[in-house]
Order: sequence, then C-alpha cells, then structure tokens
Amino acid sequence: MNNLYNNNKNAIKSVIYLVLFFGIILTATNCRKNTETNKLSDKKSTEISLNVSVVDNRLVFNTREDYENAINYLSKKGDEYFPVWEKEIGFTSERKIEQEKENRESEFDALFATLLNPEHLIQIGNYIFKIDMKNENVYVLNKEDYSNDESFSSNNTIIYSTHDNVLDLLETHSNSGGGRESFCDPQKEGYYYWNTSGGQVMYKIVYQSAGIYHSLQAKIKKDHWGGAEYISLSTDDLNGPCFARYKNHCDNYKDSDGGYDREYELRPYQSTRRLTAFRWRIYFYMRDYGITPGSAGQSQTLEILCNESDHC
Repeated sequence: MNNLYNNNKNAIKSVIYLVLFFGIILTATNCRKNTETNKLSDKKSTEISLNVSVVDNRLVFNTREDYENAINYLSKKGDEYFPVWEKEIGFTSERKIEQEKENRESEFDALFATLLNPEHLIQIGNYIFKIDMKNENVYVLNKEDYSNDESFSSNNTIIYSTHDNVLDLLETHSNSGGGRESFCDPQKEGYYYWNTSGGQVMYKIVYQSAGIYHSLQAKIKKDHWGGAEYISLSTDDLNGPCFARYKNHCDNYKDSDGGYDREYELRPYQSTRRLTAFRWRIYFYMRDYGITPGSAGQSQTLEILCNESDHC
C-alpha cells in the first residue's frame, strides 16, 4: 500500500515538473516573440516617423518637420548607413551617382547629397526645390507648377540665394533675404593634397550653405581604393567645435575617425538654418606604409572661423 502511495506521489511530482518546465518554455518563447514584435514595431515606427515618399525618384516630405527629422535621423545613423537607407526606400541619390563616378566629388556633403536626386531636386510640403550651387541659387516652385526641369524657367519660380534661410523665408512669405549679414558666409579650406604610393590623399574643411541645408564638414579621402595609406581626422580643440545659431552652445559629436578605408568625414552641425558663429579646427593625418615601413606620417591642422570672438 505504501509502495502504491509513493508511486502515485512520484507520478504527481513528475507531472508537476513537466507542467512547470513547459510553462517556462512557453513564457520564454512568448517573451522572445514580444521582444521581436517590439523591435519590429520600433523599426516601423522609426520609418513611419520619417514620413518620406519617393515620386519620380524625388524625395517628398509632407512637412518641414518631416524633412528635419530625416536630417537628424541620418546624421545619427552615420554615413555608412546612407546607401542602406536609399535602398530601403527605393531611391537613387546624388550621393550614389557621384560615388559611382571615379574621382568625382559631389558639390554637397554626403548627408545632403543623400537627400537630393541627381537633378538636385527635393520636395518639402507644397514646394519643389532645385539647388544650384554653381550659381548660388535655390529655385522654388509650387508642386502644381512643376512638370519638368524647364518649369524652373517660368515666371512662377521664386529664386533665393543659397546664403538664405530659405525655409524660414517661405514660411513668412518673404522674397527677401533680409538679415543675411547676421549669419556666417560659406567657407572652405582645401582640398589640399599629399602624394602617396597609391596616388593622392585629399583633405578639406567646409562650412556649406545650400539654402535649405547648412553644415560644417571635414573630410579626408584617397583618390583610389585600397592602398597602404592610413588616414584619419580629429577635432583639434580642447572643447570641441563651437557653433551658434540663436545662442552659444557646443554640441557633443563624433570627434575622430580613421583607418584604411577610402574616406572619412566628420559633420558636427547640419540643419535647415544657417549658423551665426562657429569655430572649428581639424587635425588631419596620413601615414603611407607603402613607401618605407616605419617612416613618419604627414599631418596638417585646418581651421575656419566666423564671429568667433563674439560667440564662442
């Protein structure tokens, strides 16, 4: 009788253990599924929050806020993510076309070139913009007045300077670039060159104004793929870059990059509005291991300033 009782007791224990075991498995599985679902939801939420569409290989943002969100999103993702994003949304950018042309350099920094199509067009709200850096003009048309590139020759076209805060002027229905003197003008140092065993290494520092996009950028690149040259760039300022729009501030950002890839870029500021002041100093370095192993590298520091004494 005792044996029967013990056997039943052991059987009940086994059943309880099995139930607990499968319960734990089911809970873990559900947790994993919920985590995966949350990740998927987060991804979809991020994509939806950008609110961008592609029409005739032209990016279309419903609002200025959507456009600014895209700038912020891409700047945090980094340049290596730009081609991934373009592929995800089915877009061929100015950046991609210029990258495929050997030894060609886009007029725009990599982020802005990712937002423009090869004709330098973009749509924000009801306006279609054409950026002409050569003539320093931004052509603006209402979307109903646009059919092709010749449309920008019509009397309906509004023409701003690339030095203007174009989106601000459109919001206030102004055709004037008033107050322009309070903002910084574009500046550029470089490209400068180092000759190497594989070709040339080029480096520059730039403050760019393109009407609807303004940025600080430093870049070092080879004019060839591969090679034995180590290249790098880093901020050469104890407190980092300083820049101001409405008030003084210094932002945190990636302050160095380098290696054996073809190019590296730093971009501490990118916005729809121009800067009122900045100070930015960059240290460039190159060491060519293809010439003489152990030989010294070459370096150069470049700096650009605007109203630095008053604001930074």
